[in-house]
Amino acid sequence: MYNKYITTGTNHLFTTDKGEYDSLVAKGWLGEGEVFQATSDKNATPVYRLYNKYDGSHHYTKDAAERDNLVKLGWTYEFVGFYAPADGDATLYRLYNQYNGEHLFTTDKAENDKLVSLGWTAEESGLKVYSAAK
Repeated sequence: MYNKYITTGTNHLFTTDKGEYDSLVAKGWLGEGEVFQATSDKNATPVYRLYNKYDGSHHYTKDAAERDNLVKLGWTYEFVGFYAPADGDATLYRLYNQYNGEHLFTTDKAENDKLVSLGWTAEESGLKVYSAAK
């Protein structure tokens, strides 16, 4: 199971659906291709995908309480975006930009560290994934 990363402006989207990926790229999103792999094992950690209709952003969390709270705040729960394996060889970092409300997810430690040095807040995702090259 592969995850794709798509960005337009400050909106980011991970998807395991190649059709969704291709459709959004055709509409002008910048496709960055495969950035990590998840697992199809339904016993792994589910990562919930939510959508904010007001700014077009997506958010991902393994925390059902966080998911439910975001729904109460007006976010739409879409579905389980992917399953995170316990034995993943890469950390999925989660960062927050307090100035524009954007979350960013990356497996690149250098990118994580650079964004933290620029004022982003590192948030613990507690998620592992497989490297894209695996």
